[in-house]
Amino acid sequence: MAKIFAVKKLETGELTVVSWSSATAFINAGYTFIDNPFICLSSTSDYKDEGMYGEELEYISPETPMRNGERFRVAYTKEHVDAHNLLHNALKHHFKGKTFEPPIH
Repeated sequence: MAKIFAVKKLETGELTVVSWSSATAFINAGYTFIDNPFICLSSTSDYKDEGMYGEELEYISPETPMRNGERFRVAYTKEHVDAHNLLHNALKHHFKGKTFEPPIH
């Protein structure tokens, strides 16, 4: 049974990690995986089997020039990078420091 982790923004502006024991508990709490109030959302299965949130992101300001050979870049907000990294660390802690790579298809 996969545990669910999510990052939400508090009224104070602070980001926090919340979790549920299972997808059923998440749904019973009134949330859905499609329409939810969270910045980032993942399950332990997503992390372990798909490598989602398997590494931290680095925030790169939109004003930062492209690096040599860089043809495009995904523009994440600072808040999204912080939320992603919080979720990464929560999942990594759950698996006692272990990280997982995305599968090769």
